[in-house]
Amino acid sequence: MKAQDFHDYHVLVDGQAENIFAMRDDVGVSTPDRRSALGSISDISQRQCLKNSNEEFVARNEDE
Repeated sequence: MKAQDFHDYHVLVDGQAENIFAMRDDVGVSTPDRRSALGSISDISQRQCLKNSNEEFVARNEDE
């Protein structure tokens, strides 16, 4: 990779990181009740409503 290409990619990724961090702050502020925010991976697993599937292929649901 040329030095100029590296610099261009670096600037691009820095811009994307700033956008992600800004969005993260907005998402955190939008949580009205901090106690309802997700605290850990186990918290997420307890609250999930869809069953996990580790199958390589999942057939389409014909009911839809």
